[in-house]
Amino acid sequence: MVLSTFDDAVYGFISGFISDGLTEIMKTITFFGSAPAFIFISSVLLAINLFHKKYFMFSLLCAINLALGSLFNFILKQLFRRPRPDVLKLEEIGGFSFPSGHSMAAVIFYGFIIYACMKHFRHWVKYAIAAVLSLLILCIGISRIYLGVHYASDVLGGFILGIGWLILFIRTARRCAGDV
Repeated sequence: MVLSTFDDAVYGFISGFISDGLTEIMKTITFFGSAPAFIFISSVLLAINLFHKKYFMFSLLCAINLALGSLFNFILKQLFRRPRPDVLKLEEIGGFSFPSGHSMAAVIFYGFIIYACMKHFRHWVKYAIAAVLSLLILCIGISRIYLGVHYASDVLGGFILGIGWLILFIRTARRCAGDV
């Protein structure tokens, strides 16, 4: 009951902003939390760093992190089997709702990039990158609610589970691959 009240209140607030222009913006934002976007960015990172051994391991770990995290999300969706919201859907999508895969993957993928930037960059650029990617993660979650494909609790769950996964992956990567 409390969860339903929370979900309804958040959707009620966000749906008050629905417009054609904002819907196009939200569809663009949500794309940056999708498999095609992550595959493209991972491929570009791998290609750029193919000849730089110093950064190649980071690029490879980005791809591994995303692949394993996505598998974890798929397993969770199969366990919870929560139906998608029955609201105005501005984007058609199948599958189950909890946890939000876009939100979880955004935290896992962009969070790992934030971690690497904070660890390896020595100047103000690391803070700018962290701020932009953090805002992107938040906007991806909001876009999923706006588009009517997730409950707010799905997005929140995706964020929390993504943070947990990210911490576990970073610790594991540091043990197995050294200084990441």
